[in-house]
Amino acid sequence: MEQRWKDLGRASTCGVLACLSVIVYLQLCCQVDVPEFGTDPRWGSGPEDAGFGPDLSLPVPLEPLPGDANPPWPSGHVRHGGIYPLEYMIDGDTAVLRTDRGTEHVRLAGIDAPACAIGPNAEGLFTCDIERPDLGGDGEFWGIEAWQLAEQVTQGGVVRIACRTDSDDECERGRHGRPIVWLITDGRDLSLELAAAGAAFAYTAYPAPNLADYCRAENRARTRSLGMWSKPASVERYLSPKTHNWYRNRDELCHLALRP
Repeated sequence: MEQRWKDLGRASTCGVLACLSVIVYLQLCCQVDVPEFGTDPRWGSGPEDAGFGPDLSLPVPLEPLPGDANPPWPSGHVRHGGIYPLEYMIDGDTAVLRTDRGTEHVRLAGIDAPACAIGPNAEGLFTCDIERPDLGGDGEFWGIEAWQLAEQVTQGGVVRIACRTDSDDECERGRHGRPIVWLITDGRDLSLELAAAGAAFAYTAYPAPNLADYCRAENRARTRSLGMWSKPASVERYLSPKTHNWYRNRDELCHLALRP
């Protein structure tokens, strides 16, 4: 009997050690080398080096502004051509604007940035939690970096909005109730900037009238191994099930969009 207890004890100890070994192995193999924002060569020389000129190719051209236009302009809800102070970016493709009716969340058109875990920052604003990548959970590979780039490009300044409008002349809203917009800062389409820098996917889950621009930008970033495409295996590994479901048809749909 005593020998049996000793054997059981040894087996139990071996089992615990085996479990610990598996845990350590998983921690080591699941670590992702995330380059420091703005300093690692995998960022390339920046989105301005992506080869795109000033032509935004927006499906809804912007009208010239009146000489006395000040933010927020025009009054009311988010509208096509309006100028709005940008409060902050929640993540790489969701912004908070200030209107004369308070703040409003808007969703960038044409792209889908990698997701990040959201949490309150020092000011109590809910944005990407830089201390909690949570890859494989709420976070996807390059989600924090996409948000950082969007913040850098916009710099919390004043932006101009382009959008398709509804019957009330307000920006059309998506299924989550957010206006779907092209966000223009310093004459640059933020959606195009992110896709060209390897920080966003061309969003093929829903039709976009200028999808070809974002497909072309993403293709170029992938070819040049920019942004998240410096580690395509990590992109694939940490795609959420939701992103994976629509992204598996991405190449086919982009091919159709890019046909002459």
